[in-house]
Amino acid sequence: MEEPRVRIKVSDMDVGKSQFAQKLAIDFLRERGKDEKELAKYLKQQFDQKFGTKWHCVVGASFGSHVTHHSDDFLFFIVEKRGILLFRTV
Repeated sequence: MEEPRVRIKVSDMDVGKSQFAQKLAIDFLRERGKDEKELAKYLKQQFDQKFGTKWHCVVGASFGSHVTHHSDDFLFFIVEKRGILLFRTV
């Protein structure tokens, strides 16, 4: 199976966290299907568990946003035509 194409649109996150988020999203889509709400919930829970609380995640093909985030904890990327916005609040 071919690896899905990932495009980083905006990142204020270290490479390790960014790669972790991308791997989680790709693995989820491959193994559990394409439920956007469940993907958002999964990413939020995994980041809360690994990096501390106050993470938020939005997943969808089309959405707008304007958020305040903790320094170095913001990522917006595209996987399989789905935008994934992951950030931690202050």
